[in-house]
Amino acid sequence: MSFNVANRKVHHWASFIVAVPLLVMIVSGLFFQMKKQWAYVQPPEQRGTGKTPVIRLDAVHTLAAPVTGRVGFWTKRDSITAFKGFSVR
Repeated sequence: MSFNVANRKVHHWASFIVAVPLLVMIVSGLFFQMKKQWAYVQPPEQRGTGKTPVIRLDAVHTLAAPVTGRVGFWTKRDSITAFKGFSVR
């Protein structure tokens, strides 16, 4: 097999190997860019009716402290994002 034929075959397969991760990054990037427009990617936001939180942030930290071992780390946060159907026990 000549060098030119071997070089062509190597570049053919190398381009396929490089193209697959590149396509995954492009498609996932498009999903993340359009996540607010497509409810399939991220459910629509739902605003609460109250103006003040029902539970204080310190109480959330206290409630979440027992799961620190399962998470691997825990640092104090300035805010917490809550989703429908998710509860801190």
